Amino acid sequence: MSQDYVRSVANDVQAQTVNIPALEAELRATDIKVVLLGSSVAGDVLTLTYADSLDATDEATLTATVWDHTGDALPPETSPVDIRAITADATGAAKLGVSVFPAEGSRTNFISHRWNDPTTWYQSSVRVVDEVPVSQDSVGKSYQLANTNVIDVTHGKIFMEDFLIDPDGHPYMMKVKVDGVEKQMADIDTGDGEWEMDYASGVLTMITNVPDGSTLEVTYHYAADSKFVIKPDPGKVLRIKSAEVQFSRNVSMRDTVQFEFYGYVAALDPEGYANGDYGAVPPTELIYATKPSRYKSIHNFLSESNGVYPIVPATSSDSPNDFRDMRNDVVTFPWEYQASIPVYSSAGMQIVVSLMNDRPLGGEFATSTFYCYSEVDPNA
Repeated sequence: MSQDYVRSVANDVQAQTVNIPALEAELRATDIKVVLLGSSVAGDVLTLTYADSLDATDEATLTATVWDHTGDALPPETSPVDIRAITADATGAAKLGVSVFPAEGSRTNFISHRWNDPTTWYQSSVRVVDEVPVSQDSVGKSYQLANTNVIDVTHGKIFMEDFLIDPDGHPYMMKVKVDGVEKQMADIDTGDGEWEMDYASGVLTMITNVPDGSTLEVTYHYAADSKFVIKPDPGKVLRIKSAEVQFSRNVSMRDTVQFEFYGYVAALDPEGYANGDYGAVPPTELIYATKPSRYKSIHNFLSESNGVYPIVPATSSDSPNDFRDMRNDVVTFPWEYQASIPVYSSAGMQIVVSLMNDRPLGGEFATSTFYCYSEVDPNA
């Protein structure tokens, strides 16, 4: 479970000022073992969010690093030039070769949920707290939640699912309580535990039956739509180098996949906005940066991509649980861009990938990946 660590800018930072990107880089360069999920400053309150609780040593390192933080911004990234002699001309004199290596920033890849499985559509999901589900029997074993397509972050459906948190900082893992006491989810391999879940149907099964007269409460997220958003952190620009979609061989196109690129109206069309072409909308109103790309068939992916990678063959299905294996061959359609596509936070830019009618694709597996680098936004 994620853990917030709160510090006072006035009392816990020697310089009494904080530069978030620089402080995060300093903390990630320490020996702290737990992943730093993010940070924020509101007035005097500095909040640092980690994926789990820190031990005493790591918290002491955090405290010392925050105290030593100068508040200075990260140094500008440079493009080193490598000059070397690579051959000789007819007279024997060395000939110089010059190679310029562009600054790349930090790698930030976006791996979507599965377009065939609404239990993975976490980004637009809705959180429900302490719902009392409807009993389906008289022995305290089976219960129906009010919603279906509960977000499942236990079966490896979403890459790095253990560290996902919603916009309010809540993890997506379900919580089940009986009379206020949290119960343990059944182990995904051994089945040991106190409850298990059919995430698609919203049916909760208690392995340890709930005693008569007790109160069962469930906290969870459920899918609202299929939107997956790719956007930079504040003050950053994403540079998309390449992208790909991965489909199991048995995929079925039951809906149109749509890629939309948005940005602030005042940033994308400042002259038109100043002339009143958009009426009374605020400057941060989102408009299309380019026409949306719509893929209505597998043929559309093949036509617009750079081709197709070699087929990835199915793996053997000898694991105790099928979810650990890949039962079908996988086809990958790549997009290798000749120049990176910049997505500026200062312009409110974002890419939204979705199914136009939120109808899940058929088949075992369907996902997309965007390979990016994150740099300082020069316009921020």
